[in-house]
Amino acid sequence: MEQFFTIVTLALFAAAMVTMHMIVRDSLPYLDEQDRASFRAWANNRSCWRPVNINRALRNAWSEHRRVFPKSRKYLLFACFVMGTFVALMAGALYSH
Repeated sequence: MEQFFTIVTLALFAAAMVTMHMIVRDSLPYLDEQDRASFRAWANNRSCWRPVNINRALRNAWSEHRRVFPKSRKYLLFACFVMGTFVALMAGALYSH
């Protein structure tokens, strides 16, 4: 049963990351060049010794997507997947004890 909670947690986390990727992909044409360069550098970063800070770029992509696509439901999906991940993680921890 612990494997079930682990699989569900990983699946929900992966779904949250895919949803965030969809939000960034949708808003990428509307971002300025500096934010696009940050995403390219992050995607091309193969070394863990050179971390790329993309917090500002993610925040700008989120805001730009919200401005351009005000009726999008991807925010709700992302929030549900993140909360589901947390609940599954906690349920797995409670079940194992």
